[in-house]
Amino acid sequence: MGAGGREGYLRMVARVKAESYSTTKRQHVFVGFGDSGGAEMPIYDTGGGIISPAADLVGFAFTPNGSTLTAGKWSCVATKAGTSQSASAGVTPTDNVYDDLEVEVTQGPGNTGGLATFYINGKPVGSLSAPVTMTVAMSPWIGFWQQDTGARYLDLDYVSIAATRDTGL
Repeated sequence: MGAGGREGYLRMVARVKAESYSTTKRQHVFVGFGDSGGAEMPIYDTGGGIISPAADLVGFAFTPNGSTLTAGKWSCVATKAGTSQSASAGVTPTDNVYDDLEVEVTQGPGNTGGLATFYINGKPVGSLSAPVTMTVAMSPWIGFWQQDTGARYLDLDYVSIAATRDTGL
């Protein structure tokens, strides 16, 4: 991400759909980047506020029963060095219908904070300033966690990931 104050970007587009976004089925979804290596759900809200096992992350979260994240809608989320921020994307996903979720983190010359811009189905839905620690390695993370038993699924149609390359020049 533009180490040393150089320009940089990190971008992901993923087309996903869930069998059900019902608030009674209690399925949490995250699509974005995190520093946790994918071994744990990077961020969620079960009704008692945001819980973020990842120290740094940026992306979209869906929670069926959140108190800080908007329950039943996509939220734009980021955690920088353990401090989380969020904004409602204002979009309610539809059961079994694909959404294109795109997050792009950019950093201009001399800007050490960066900006995350979020899009759903090609339309801008929010932005968060200084979303992540720019020197932390981030991994793509797409998945879900459900609080209840029973068959649930998250279908991934495609994913595209791009980042600034260090050419050594």
